[in-house]
Amino acid sequence: RPFNKISYIFQITIEGEDYYGGIGFNHLRYPLEKHTRMGMKQNGLSIPCTQEFGLDCSEINARAILGQSLAELIMSSSEASAVEVSSTEKTSIEDVMDAISKRDKNFSVNDFSVGVFSFDSNEACSSNAASGCAVAYG
Repeated sequence: RPFNKISYIFQITIEGEDYYGGIGFNHLRYPLEKHTRMGMKQNGLSIPCTQEFGLDCSEINARAILGQSLAELIMSSSEASAVEVSSTEKTSIEDVMDAISKRDKNFSVNDFSVGVFSFDSNEACSSNAASGCAVAYG
């Protein structure tokens, strides 16, 4: 199965000589855990991993979808566009934000999902306009 690589590359000049360094990783989401590892229900079915539990699977799922979201946002950002991004699927930051807001399967599992919001200092948000409020994307 083909996959993309993500890399961070930097340039440093020492005594007039340019050097480059970097690090890369596979652009693959960490495997999700849809069920807990703590046994079965009375009917023999696996117990779904949900926000109800503070278990290892909760931490794994939250980090996996957050990491996927961050990677997609970085790859679609203007900074990534400024350098050559070799990808079979180029997406805009708006496409990524829409997918996250619509709970696309790449950015959610069971009842875990990523929320995208910004802070707005609009007076309608708060009696103290300086405090601002969270405004959901989409």
